[in-house]
Amino acid sequence: MARNMSQAIFSLLLIFLLRLLSVARAQTCTVGDHADSTRFGTEFVFGLPVSGQYSSYLGDYGNFIQTSNSGGTYYYASRPARSESGQFSTSGMPSHAKIEYTAESSVTRDTGLHDGTLRVLPDYNLIVYLFGSNTNEGTYGATAVTPLVYLGQEYFASVLAGPGLGQVVISSTGETTFIRLTPNGPFTYDGITYSSPFSDLEVEIPAWYQMIITTSSNDFTGSRILANKTVSVLSGSSCAYSPEISSGSCDYAIEHLLPYDKWGTTFNVPPFQDGSTGYYIQITAGRDDTTINVDGTLVSIGQGQTESREVTTNTMLRITSDKPIQVVQILKGAASMVVIPPEEQYTLMNSYFRISGADTLGIYLNHYFTIVVPCSSQSGIYVTGTAPGDNVYLKTASSSTAKGSMCAYFYTGGQTFTYTISQSDPNGAFTVLNYARDGTAAAGDGSAGYAYVGAQKFQTQRCLDYHTIIYGSDVTTQATTTQATTTKATTTQQQLPK
Repeated sequence: MARNMSQAIFSLLLIFLLRLLSVARAQTCTVGDHADSTRFGTEFVFGLPVSGQYSSYLGDYGNFIQTSNSGGTYYYASRPARSESGQFSTSGMPSHAKIEYTAESSVTRDTGLHDGTLRVLPDYNLIVYLFGSNTNEGTYGATAVTPLVYLGQEYFASVLAGPGLGQVVISSTGETTFIRLTPNGPFTYDGITYSSPFSDLEVEIPAWYQMIITTSSNDFTGSRILANKTVSVLSGSSCAYSPEISSGSCDYAIEHLLPYDKWGTTFNVPPFQDGSTGYYIQITAGRDDTTINVDGTLVSIGQGQTESREVTTNTMLRITSDKPIQVVQILKGAASMVVIPPEEQYTLMNSYFRISGADTLGIYLNHYFTIVVPCSSQSGIYVTGTAPGDNVYLKTASSSTAKGSMCAYFYTGGQTFTYTISQSDPNGAFTVLNYARDGTAAAGDGSAGYAYVGAQKFQTQRCLDYHTIIYGSDVTTQATTTQATTTKATTTQQQLPK
């Protein structure tokens, strides 16, 4: 008994120290920091999008949790603002654990401030995936959650609106946080609908709360989110159509966004190999006067503006820019969306990702993944896959496509399998995209699917003085000393300086 108590105390002290280290690191900035980063982390903070707008059934959300520690690990999943917490455990890779959260009408149907922000805190590194599902309608979406230490203070929204509402969920990460939202299109917050002419909305988010925004228009894509502290931003829709679909089943589209300081300028967008033809892209500029080259076609857009394209063939797209951009790829049929990593975030580290477990919810999908790597370095790539209880085996690419010097290699994945990607060529940095949908979606009928990144870095590409950006060079008062209301946004008495 004494030994178990000592181990428990040691575990709690270790978690506390890891949290202190992660917070300290998140509040400093060095270009090139996190050069060897992966999706493993020791703290995760994220919100949940609105659910069930076109159904009487409120969808469920949950996490798949996985650790590379051979002995497994304990972890805490909590809603700190409600003082709710549970201790869980998972055994070593390839096994995983699943936690489910039932959506609550008071938390997930309404816009405004809510106390539903989730926190996962382990005593050993984890990979965390977030899924949303509606088993009544057979819809499913998933994203890989970015660890807290890689989150930031500036984001640009990407939503899919129709027939349901596009959604943005902004979560504070343990401190009272001020948000300045610069909208591109109409949106609803705290029961108030804001329309043209647009102006900045400034809101205080209490510690561990989430700010839920909904929009009926894709014009909201590119809206800028500035925060005086690190925040977590989830974007998408709980009931979305792919752009070419106007009826039938809608789908979850969930994506954990990357902050502006992690954006890049060189992208390779591979096609999906799932029976569909082509895909869609959304390109958002982070700064004014950004020139973008899309396979030889030049376009210039300003900060927060978006260039949308349909690609009608199964070819890889090459995108470059003179300033940082965000590239989102959208699957045809099912409304899956994924933020494409730039070449600046390709990795040489051994990378692990898990095929999503939609079958555990009664939703059966066809699963795939794609490795993008320099063509000359493909021979150094080694892929293995394991399912719980199975032996390791070598997987070979079924086909490939190329754009210039870059190649995409396509694989069929196994449900609930864990894959390991390694690279022996020091010049062969790579990324992995993992995606799925059911057979009817490939025929253009909507339905369930997901897409998320399986391997990338989270290297800091630029450091910005956000205190000056938010408050101005002549303002020295810290945001934590500013008084603001947390009720109706329109009744805020003291707003942040422009």
